[in-house]
Amino acid sequence: MRGKAVERTQAITLRREGHSIRDIATRLRVSVGSVSVWVRDVVLSDAQLAALAYVPRSHAGAEAMRSKALGQRAMWQQTGRKLYATQGKQYAFGCALYWGEGDKSRNCVGLSNTDVDMLVFWITFLRKFFDVQDAEFLVHITCYLTNGLSLDDVQRYWLDALKLPATTLGKTVVKGKYYAGEDAGKWPYGVCHLRLGRTDIVQAIYGSIKEAIGDASDRWLDIRKGCSYGSTVARSGQPAPEVS
Repeated sequence: MRGKAVERTQAITLRREGHSIRDIATRLRVSVGSVSVWVRDVVLSDAQLAALAYVPRSHAGAEAMRSKALGQRAMWQQTGRKLYATQGKQYAFGCALYWGEGDKSRNCVGLSNTDVDMLVFWITFLRKFFDVQDAEFLVHITCYLTNGLSLDDVQRYWLDALKLPATTLGKTVVKGKYYAGEDAGKWPYGVCHLRLGRTDIVQAIYGSIKEAIGDASDRWLDIRKGCSYGSTVARSGQPAPEVS
């Protein structure tokens, strides 16, 4: 609480102006629970209360959908907390890897790296603990072609290593000129970006991470940021990425 004295002061000011608790939380990038505590002693006028009570019908519907999606993500995080306690060291290591290297999106599982062994482990992790099927993955590649390899060589390298079919291959970005310096040629196959449009999985992983570090906050429940390499699509009838 003491670490957010500035946000608390700003929250009280905004509340006195008649802003809703959710609006204040969004503006200050803090949790709704924190704002509720900070402004509980602020008394609003009858006009301010009436303004807050009026919600256009279309907005009310959108807010209801958003709240439902938020609640579902919270349930998946709770599932992740239980998984952390029961699935052993390999599962815990996979979650730690995602904490350090993964995309922090609310509805997309994304991991990028030049290290093929890391990505092989990652895809094995998803297959074992979340029963992810081949058709659900999307592979993007960023590479250079001035190092003696063809585009087919690069794409085949990643697909063979990850044991994925060609149908999972998405966009490949070819850079114009290979970089110079002491690291030139160090990563001839470029960077592989693995994407998976599964809100349930990414939120479960977040829940596991939070269980491991004793984090009781609402972190990662409502991240607006998407995966760092474009968008993904739901595959094989799995839950689609949320848009609420």
